Amino acid sequence: MDQFLIKYVALLMLYFPLGVIGAWRWSVWLIKKIISLNYKPTENSIFNGTLSIITPVYNEDPALFKSALNSWKENDPQEIIAVIDESDKKCVEIFQQFKKDFKNSKLIITDEPGKRPALARGIKEAKGEILALVDSDTIWEKNIKEKILAPIADESVGGVGTRQKVLKTNTLARIFFSIHLNMRYLFEMPFMAAAGNAVTCLSGRTAVYRREALLSVIDSMENETFLGKKCISGEDKCLTRLVQEKRWKVRYQENAIVWTSGAKDIKTFVKQQIRWSRNSWRSDVKSLYGKWIIKEKWLAFHMIDRFFQPFTLILGPIYFVISLMLGYYSI
Repeated sequence: MDQFLIKYVALLMLYFPLGVIGAWRWSVWLIKKIISLNYKPTENSIFNGTLSIITPVYNEDPALFKSALNSWKENDPQEIIAVIDESDKKCVEIFQQFKKDFKNSKLIITDEPGKRPALARGIKEAKGEILALVDSDTIWEKNIKEKILAPIADESVGGVGTRQKVLKTNTLARIFFSIHLNMRYLFEMPFMAAAGNAVTCLSGRTAVYRREALLSVIDSMENETFLGKKCISGEDKCLTRLVQEKRWKVRYQENAIVWTSGAKDIKTFVKQQIRWSRNSWRSDVKSLYGKWIIKEKWLAFHMIDRFFQPFTLILGPIYFVISLMLGYYSI
């Protein structure tokens, strides 16, 4: 009998920490879920300022780029600026044809590699009061313009993010990506938007900013460094952080929907997730060292919690292997 009790006490001591961690993870989820239920998109607000769309283009699918251009045009922006890498001859040709139908468009051909320099150049050339930074494979829903601009009616708002969906879930990678986007835009973003005036990232697929907010930080974005090395990717996280550091509020518009193609195969999807995770950790570390984050306690909580998620995720498999090795299944 004593041996039997000793074994169960040992089991309790082994699994109690896992139970505590599980209770913590579910409690955090529940708190975020309850807060997210208070989220509502901005409605009944009208902003009539001018809108410029800026898109950096490199090695894009020509048909998808053409569809994206037409979807933006249908939303009646004041201008569309495409900064296209000189090597992408097909997209240059497509935009030149597009200019014949949409006169307020501008083509910038660049030989400078990288998305950050392309964005910086487009932002400096734009004339609109509001600038939409849009990926070249992102298709806008019809009548999205008024929804995107509604939060900008509040003069303290410097940036707005949109909800994103996958165009076609016809591969396993795109199904996974669709799940990823739904988790982000139906749970995380509503939580952050309801909890305060800041979010972790206004995604580069479509991020809308006041021109004055961007001009004050564009050089810092273009020349960002981390541990002494210049940053190449992660420009959307960087811009979001820099604009919030200037004490601009940001908003999330769940009713403003844009569509993206997503990675075709698992290999590309995994590479994207690794790159995005690296960018997120880097930017979150910088944010947590900033003074501005003190006023956004729920966002800081979310960032810190995300640091621990990957480690708690692997505890289950580790405990399972230990149980097999110690033969606890036979008790």
